[in-house]
Formats: sequence, structure tokens, C-alpha cells
Amino acid sequence: LVRGRRSGRDEVEVNYHFAGGDFKEIQAPCGGLAEKGYLLDSGVPHCVIPVASPWDLRDRTAQLAPYIKSPVFGPRGANLTFVNWNAGGPSGNMRAVTLERGVNDFTFSCGTGVIAISLVLEKLKGDHEWKTVSTPGGDLRVRTVSGAVSLSGPAHLVYKGEI
Repeated sequence: LVRGRRSGRDEVEVNYHFAGGDFKEIQAPCGGLAEKGYLLDSGVPHCVIPVASPWDLRDRTAQLAPYIKSPVFGPRGANLTFVNWNAGGPSGNMRAVTLERGVNDFTFSCGTGVIAISLVLEKLKGDHEWKTVSTPGGDLRVRTVSGAVSLSGPAHLVYKGEI
């Protein structure tokens, strides 16, 4: 159950409880682009991969997209979330971008990817503080504490339709 509320004029916060699951360290994901990555399910399978310049990878979709279906990530594959979490310290501003398996391309912003980053930092460093993660689509704030997930950021109506 995901609960959402408006937290500002153009801000929304969602909260839910994450039941946990497997957490696996993956050596040399994406052909050695990084030393290691961390595989977990934040509602969607993600491999969180620390890199120095995640946004610079957006022009390498053709090279990186095949790794989404790598057998090391399981039969469903995984989204690849590239993050520089050293940019502003453990709870400072980070930069991230996600290569999504559903669209086989980088997205402007991925909530489950940002949540996956927070879950990895909680697991590795016991970090329960609010974090700001900059994505190409805007800044998101996230916090995870023992399965309780809070994510907030900008929300804009981009489409409306009637059937």
C-alpha cells in the first residue's frame, strides 16, 4: 500500500513499507564499468552501481542496455541505477540516472531507483537520514528506516485523457 499526499504546491510525498528481500553484491556489473553494484528489489529490481559521473552515461544507452537482461540479475533482469553518492557526503546531494528495462532507455527520473539508492546506503552504512538525489528530471528527497520508505519531489500533470 502506497500512501501519497501533496506536500507543497508542486510537491508530492509518497510513503510505504518495504518488506525487504534479497540484497546481493554484484562484482563488475556492466562489463566492468564499475567495481561492484548492489542488487535489490525496491518494488522493481534495481542494480545500484556507484560511478563518478552517472549523467555522462546517458549517451551510452546502446552499449549499456543489454546488461539490463544480464543473467546475474535474475530471470526478469533489473533496472540499472548509476549513482555518485560521494558528491555531497553520505546524506548530501547525489546525482543518479536509471536505465529502465521497460523502456530500454534512460529515464528523466526513477522513484524506485532513488529508493534503491537509499536502501543500499541504509544496508551498507546504516544511513537513515534524508538524502537529496538529483536526477535529470529534478531533485528527489528520500529516506528509508527499517523498511519505512518516504520519497518526495516535484509532480506535474503531463497528460490528461478521457475514454
